[in-house]
Amino acid sequence: MTRRFLMTALLLLIVTASSAVSSTAVAADARVFMGEMWNRAVETLSKKLPQTERLARFRELFEADFDGPGIARKVRGSRTDEGGVIVSSDVISPGGEAPIKIDWRLVTDNGAFKINDIIIEGISMTVTQRSEFASVIQRHGGQVSGLLELMREKTKTASAAQ
Repeated sequence: MTRRFLMTALLLLIVTASSAVSSTAVAADARVFMGEMWNRAVETLSKKLPQTERLARFRELFEADFDGPGIARKVRGSRTDEGGVIVSSDVISPGGEAPIKIDWRLVTDNGAFKINDIIIEGISMTVTQRSEFASVIQRHGGQVSGLLELMREKTKTASAAQ
């Protein structure tokens, strides 16, 4: 579940970063840029590396390819929520399409903010994941063991792929 969350968050960051590509850049060059960045991100997250090395590589990728100040300008505001804060942002597409509304639910953990949920156009990733888990449990006669077995299989498959 953590890897899925990281990959989804990374995808959101990549979509956000795509708006930082210069308007004079050729579309093919932009696709190459995004493809190469995605490949580096997947490679970084897929390798069996110590957590500290994986984090250092991800930081390098983020600092090299993301326009942090530009992304921060897309923040529309924030509001308190039960147990945390919701930061609202828009992801602006270079093609002039309507911005994608993304809310980031932040909670505090030992005095620092952590992203607890990402809500894209009103759809909560946490609620979606919870619903998927409930569906698997229901398909297995209400037994949590069915969910646990599926998670073990997915973990084994993911480990073998690395």
